[in-house]
Amino acid sequence: MASPTFPLLRLPHKNLKNVLLNMGVMELVCTSLLSKRSKHFIQDICIFKAPRFYIKLAESINLRIGCPGNYLVYSLNNGIMCIESFKLTPKTIFFSVPQFDAGSWLDHFLHIFKPSQIDTLSIYNSFDVERLQLVKDSLNKIPIFDLTITTTTATNPKLLSAFLPIKTFGFNHTVQYNSSQLSALRPALPKKLESIYADISIPLNELLLTCSRTLQIVESLLTDKEINVFLKHWMTGLKPELFYLYIEKNGAAYNPKTILEGIYHESSSCGMEFKVFQGPPQHGGIAFQLAHGATAKLIFHNNFDAFHFFEN
Repeated sequence: MASPTFPLLRLPHKNLKNVLLNMGVMELVCTSLLSKRSKHFIQDICIFKAPRFYIKLAESINLRIGCPGNYLVYSLNNGIMCIESFKLTPKTIFFSVPQFDAGSWLDHFLHIFKPSQIDTLSIYNSFDVERLQLVKDSLNKIPIFDLTITTTTATNPKLLSAFLPIKTFGFNHTVQYNSSQLSALRPALPKKLESIYADISIPLNELLLTCSRTLQIVESLLTDKEINVFLKHWMTGLKPELFYLYIEKNGAAYNPKTILEGIYHESSSCGMEFKVFQGPPQHGGIAFQLAHGATAKLIFHNNFDAFHFFEN
């Protein structure tokens, strides 16, 4: 007995739109693979409203796409795609399209979802940098908000420059960078960024090169004297773009006396309330006057293993 069929693409445009709008995200992705016509219908109707788009470059190209009420992960390989759904009832579907390589899959998804930006692009050690051009071509002119590096091979300057401009830049602690690899990152550090986050230690010279509004460094090996030098650069107006600094130490507690040596400061009244970004209200701290006239505040954690320094 023949399987029942449904002439989906023969429906009038209005009826076809109603059918597509009642499909789930996974069903729509599957439908988009039926033909070029189905792919263009789904793109033209603009079903996917402002999805969150995350790309992970590892052994395969992985997409995590968040639409309202849904969360899907797509693993893209040559000829094969795996879709995983993480709703109340998890689902996994495999698609085989022999003529599709990973780049074709990526192009297909970017075509139907039309993301306004890539929220996060993460690069892992298992990513073959020889495939860089494939990804770069697919992402042409789509802005990247956050680039996260979790691989030593990503210190290749060509790889970094391929995805600039970006707004935020992150280094992951799962790998250790030697001095030459950190030097290779220098071309990216002076770029004007919204923020840099690193849970590796960045040396003082590289830190002084940064040109971002916020800096968050954990696992830092900077000495108290080096932090003192950095703060002096900031306070004398040599880091005018910087608004917020957070450093967490890897090792013994900070010595506030060494960090503040030669820097004019005053203890703030415990009655004065302030917030660090969107955090809870805090009191006290150490107050400073910056060269351009703004005031700043330094807050140490209770055990002196980290501190916040920010403009009021």
